[in-house]
Amino acid sequence: MERPSFFAVLPASVRYDARLSASEKIFFAEITSLTEDEGYCYASNAYFCQLYDAGERTVQRWLKDLQAAGYIRIEPAAAGEDARPRRIFMAGGAVRGADVAAAAERVPKMAPGGAKNGGEGVPKMAPPTSKNNKDITYTGARVRAKEPVKVPSGRAEGLLPVSVPEASQEREVREVFERFTDDGRLLAALKDFAEHRKAKKKPLTKLAARRLVSKLQGLASDADARDPRDYMRAALDESILNGWTDVYAVKEYRPSPPPAVPGSGTDHPRVIRAGVDAADLF
Repeated sequence: MERPSFFAVLPASVRYDARLSASEKIFFAEITSLTEDEGYCYASNAYFCQLYDAGERTVQRWLKDLQAAGYIRIEPAAAGEDARPRRIFMAGGAVRGADVAAAAERVPKMAPGGAKNGGEGVPKMAPPTSKNNKDITYTGARVRAKEPVKVPSGRAEGLLPVSVPEASQEREVREVFERFTDDGRLLAALKDFAEHRKAKKKPLTKLAARRLVSKLQGLASDADARDPRDYMRAALDESILNGWTDVYAVKEYRPSPPPAVPGSGTDHPRVIRAGVDAADLF
């Protein structure tokens, strides 16, 4: 059997069919290229096994799946006086041999000398005109842009939506935190965590901030913390210390001591030694 042409047809109905694997879609395209001359493909399973370095059962499965999906129709080989090989047709008029031939005629002619690279040539490209390609320079061997495309800092990694300015996003996150709590120490911990995420190039969005406070509430509830706000602060601090971008249950939670209040200590009687004037103590 002659080597098929390099051109094959893969219609959208096959490309986006979730029932087929990627290999089966390529296999279908191979069959279309073999229908160009006769209107059907008469290649054997052994041919396909050698062509794709696949096993017999694999090729059989590909054929079965394509036929079940309604893309091909198979006529078994005939014996006797009317002996002929198996025939594979495009089913349902999806792709016909005439369509393959017509499509092949629309392919640009090959430049001479392309076959020396092991292929069947490279389409000859016409130099772009200055009218339609102001930023392109043609060298004959390659096409390159005069100036590299500049991407705004912080956008290349897809970290921030282009439509939301960073300042606006930070304000929305701060508003989520302030609606969540009015505790100064917890607010400070939340803002520290937001700065930590920003330094990691994974800044919080409004939606991420809402999920964060919701998760913190869940962690404090699961731990049955006597002071939920203190537990949430501990979870935030632990994440920052470990370089995490999410919060988790605190491994060894120890409640923070309450802040000292001036004058709240216990009064103790003072001992006045002999020879000390009590008036000097006031």
